[in-house]
Amino acid sequence: MKWGDPVARLPNAIAVSNPPGCYGNRREELRLGNAQLFGVLYCFENDRLVRVELRSATGEDNLKAFEEAVITVFGQPLPPAPDASRHVRHFTPPDAPVGVSLIREVLGVHKYLLVLESRRAPGGAGGEKDEAKKAFGF
Repeated sequence: MKWGDPVARLPNAIAVSNPPGCYGNRREELRLGNAQLFGVLYCFENDRLVRVELRSATGEDNLKAFEEAVITVFGQPLPPAPDASRHVRHFTPPDAPVGVSLIREVLGVHKYLLVLESRRAPGGAGGEKDEAKKAFGF
């Protein structure tokens, strides 16, 4: 899959109810490095891929492995802005064509959400960030 692809390009797509416009693929290997994933969601706007979410499985050892895998792939996160949430770390600057953010859930079961979003797709910014924040309680 690449940014802007239609849903039809996602093999074995299964629609999920939350967030709207997102699909899973139950036949994927759900790992990132040594970390077990709970799921991967592919999110579409106007039938175009605009965001991918990787959700970690729980457990402190798994969370550490997930965080290490993200840093291995994307490098160290950017220094946080003074008013930034301590639960969100950004790996790409605001003007990058793809935003990469790691969000630590603060309510309920502790897990990470890695959000990759195209900033060039129509409507690809803003709303997704708000939805991710709402889903993770901050």
